[in-house]
Amino acid sequence: MPETTSNKSWRLKLYKAGLAAILVDLVIYVCGIVTVSGLVNQSGKQIHAGYWFFFIGSCVAIIAAFLILFGYGWKRLPLFAMCLLALFFWVGFTLY
Repeated sequence: MPETTSNKSWRLKLYKAGLAAILVDLVIYVCGIVTVSGLVNQSGKQIHAGYWFFFIGSCVAIIAAFLILFGYGWKRLPLFAMCLLALFFWVGFTLY
């Protein structure tokens, strides 16, 4: 059964939402590093803020990975792998 234009439109919208989620995840990562490093001499607040940035950023990365799979062609697979790789960066963030 060939895909019609209406079927492609919702898949492309989800794919583009996944791309936007990747960018949002990157912004959250940078904001997390700046925020946590700005909380000098307040280790309890650093841990609490780091936990929330890790939790939210990891969830966004997983959602982005899921949405990326709605795209077409081979380009979605490296993007999917990049989203999964972002989870390792978030674990590294918690070690920071």
